Amino acid sequence: FLAKTPVPDMSSSLQIEAVSAALKRAYTRVMQSRLGQSKFARYIAIGFGCIGLRYLCVLFYRKVRRYPPGPIGLPFIGCLLPFARSPTEALSSYGQNYGAVTFVPIMGYNHLFINDVKVMDELYKKQAINDREAPNSWRETVDFGGINGKSWKTRRQLFSATTLTLANSNFVQEKMNDIIENDIGKVILEKHIQGKEPFIPSEYLSYIAFNIAWSATFDQVVPYGDPFVAE
Repeated sequence: FLAKTPVPDMSSSLQIEAVSAALKRAYTRVMQSRLGQSKFARYIAIGFGCIGLRYLCVLFYRKVRRYPPGPIGLPFIGCLLPFARSPTEALSSYGQNYGAVTFVPIMGYNHLFINDVKVMDELYKKQAINDREAPNSWRETVDFGGINGKSWKTRRQLFSATTLTLANSNFVQEKMNDIIENDIGKVILEKHIQGKEPFIPSEYLSYIAFNIAWSATFDQVVPYGDPFVAE
């Protein structure tokens, strides 16, 4: 009887147990990977949802407060990155995309950029704008952009007079012709015509623009090469 009784194959049973254990481990890894992917996808969806909700809230807030159009910007830093890369290009882009008056948040502060001469003309014709001594900030500062009280009023009045004068195209044309004929013309003749040096117009454009604004305020021209212009 013992001779006829089959002896169980222990090696095959061990193989089956090993295969089943491997399958269980593989299944567990797959499920854990899927759970991790689903959590990651859930976090991404939540992030995009928060961004969309912030965008809608900002648009609604600006509409209620009747702010001018402008870019939304990133949280906390606002539109700092375009300005850090190229302020001139950023301002030009805002003027083309959002119109004459643009509302731009930068580093927690809201700024209004005016890109139209007519708007500036109308704004600085109002005495209510020029005569108020409202502070530019809540604390005293020594930099040009943060002067308060009477200094703030004086700067507004000075800038108002300069802006209204520069809005006169005849004044700008006369001053530009005067600067070119009586000042820069001599330099161009000596350096580039007689001296044969390469002529680069951009070297003189900033000087012309500076002197036009300076003439509108102080009614005089700073000579070319004066250290004050370079500073």
